[in-house]
Amino acid sequence: MSFEELLGESTEIESEAPQYFPGDTQPTTKTAIDRAEKEGLEVVYPGPKQLQIDVDRPDQFKTFLEHLAILTKYLDVKEMKCTESKTPGHRHITLTCGRFISVPERICLQALLGSDLKREVLGFIMMKNGEPKPTLFLEKKEK
Repeated sequence: MSFEELLGESTEIESEAPQYFPGDTQPTTKTAIDRAEKEGLEVVYPGPKQLQIDVDRPDQFKTFLEHLAILTKYLDVKEMKCTESKTPGHRHITLTCGRFISVPERICLQALLGSDLKREVLGFIMMKNGEPKPTLFLEKKEK
């Protein structure tokens, strides 16, 4: 069965391919930066000891809390900041840890902590394509 046939059979798929990656183009941070400029948003990159978890649904937040309880000691969490995303009801959580986190480890840990999986898949592709900073938040600009 082809991928297209599988998609045609599924009635439970919630989302489509992101509209900001038209055709067969690959995701890039430039695409996100252009989008931020167009929509008046601020681009926020994680520091070398930070994770950015993008929580869009209550079940993702539950996963975040459950998995954070397991990973807190490993991560040596020093600070947690939670802000409302540009989309009402969605959250951006930034964890500051007590140690350096590599780019591949950051993407993996964010996924394990319940971050939006589409975002983490796109971040993985960007990392594999050589993007130096594949993880970022688009935040409302502070007034």
